[in-house]
Amino acid sequence: MGLKFYEERVFYEATNRYFHFIKSKTKDRSYLYRMKEFQQLTELIQKNTTFVLTTHVNPDGDGIGSALTMHRILKAHKKQVTIINVSETPHYLRFLDPEIVIEQFDVQVHTEKFASCDVFMALDFNTVDRMGKMSPVFSSIKGKKVCIDHHQNPQQVFDVYVCSTYYCATGHILYDYIEKSGIVPFTFEYGEPIYAAVMTDTGSFRFERTTPEVHRLAAACLEQGVDPTETYRKIYDQNPFGKMTLLGQALSGTELFGENGEIAVMTVTQQQLAESGMKEDDTEGFINIAMSIARTLICRQIWRRRTQKRGRYPFQRRKYV
Repeated sequence: MGLKFYEERVFYEATNRYFHFIKSKTKDRSYLYRMKEFQQLTELIQKNTTFVLTTHVNPDGDGIGSALTMHRILKAHKKQVTIINVSETPHYLRFLDPEIVIEQFDVQVHTEKFASCDVFMALDFNTVDRMGKMSPVFSSIKGKKVCIDHHQNPQQVFDVYVCSTYYCATGHILYDYIEKSGIVPFTFEYGEPIYAAVMTDTGSFRFERTTPEVHRLAAACLEQGVDPTETYRKIYDQNPFGKMTLLGQALSGTELFGENGEIAVMTVTQQQLAESGMKEDDTEGFINIAMSIARTLICRQIWRRRTQKRGRYPFQRRKYV
C-alpha cells in the first residue's frame, strides 16, 4: 500500500511539473503554437531561394536589428537576400551594417525584386501602410508574404505570421527562433543586432516586458562578445547639436492632461525639423524622455504637417495603466 501511494505521488508531482512548464511557456500565445510557427519559418527558408526583407518607415533599433539578423540567417543558408527599406538607416544605427547591405527603396530599381521574390518578409510591423511609399508594391508580390512582429492586431494580408505580443521586440522573436530551431549557431554576428533591437525597444531594459527571459537573452549576447557600454554609446551618445535643440523645443511644447498630469502629449512640427536640420527619425527616444515626467502614465508623440496626411504617432505607457 505504501508503494502504491509513493507511485501515485511521483506521478502527481511529475504531472504537476509538466503543467507548470507548459504554463510558464504560455503568455498570450502557447509555447507549442510558437514552435509550430518556427517550424513553418524554417520550412520556408529551406524550400525557397530569393528573399526580400523590409522594416517600417523611420526604422528604429528593433527594425534595423531584426532585418540584419534575418539577412545573416538567410545568408548562412546560401540564400539570395535583399533588405529594401523605404527610409534611410538612422546614423546612430549604421554601425550594425558595416557591409552596407541595406538598400533604400527606388521604384525603378526595386519594384521587380518585390514582384519576383520567392518570399517577402515584413519585420517589426504588421500593417501595409507602415511601408510608407513602398506600400503599392505589396500587391505585386507573388511569393509568400511573412510577417514577423511583436505588436497587436496584425493586418490579415500575410500568408505566414510569426507574431506574438509575448515578446518585447521582434529581435526577441528572432533570438527565440535561433535558440529553439537551431537554424544557425548563436554567435556575435546575430548577438549584436539582436541586443541593439531588444535594448532600444525595452528602453534600455526598463519597460513592462523586460522579463527574466529578456535579461537571459542579454546575457547570451554578452557571452558572444557584445559590449553593452559601447553599444549604448553608439546608439544614444552620438547626438548632433541640432537634435538637442529639437528635443528642447519638443519638451517646451509638451502638454499635460488629466487630473494629475497623467497624460503627456509631445508635438513636433515640420518647421522645427527644418530649423534644426534634423529628420523624423532623429526624434527616436524623445517620447521616453517625456515619460520620465513625474506622475505621467501615458505619452503620445504627434507630428504636425502642412498636409492632411497622417503623421507618425509613437505611443508609450507605464505598466500599471
